Amino acid sequence: HQNTRVLSKVRLFSWNDLLVETVPIGAKDTVIFQVINGVRACFAKFAIDPSCSKMRLTCQPVKQFYINCSEGDRMVVRTGRKTRRYCFHERPMFSGSPVLADTKPVFSSTDIKISIKTQSRRSKARCKIRCVKQ
Repeated sequence: HQNTRVLSKVRLFSWNDLLVETVPIGAKDTVIFQVINGVRACFAKFAIDPSCSKMRLTCQPVKQFYINCSEGDRMVVRTGRKTRRYCFHERPMFSGSPVLADTKPVFSSTDIKISIKTQSRRSKARCKIRCVKQ
């Protein structure tokens, strides 16, 4: 039995009113992180619970993922000391893309931090964080 919690941000956030959400990820947890068109900024930290030893981040489907980097938008994923930036349709996918670099799923045994800043308000993302190893 999976515990699936949906975390979606629909309110608009100004630069001074940052949303910082911390979500614990334990054994068998799956969390959906969703940012829709119109959101200015969103920061989420997925904290690994002692009952989980490894998390996986994937962003699907392509229709619900677009980071408008040409207008200054950005999505940054941090795990430990590693930082990845994603633009346009580049995203962590189950099998990775044969043509886009750095599109394999993100695995982490430490917290995963996601920050999205969308000056254009035209970016969107739907990502799933799941505990894959107890």
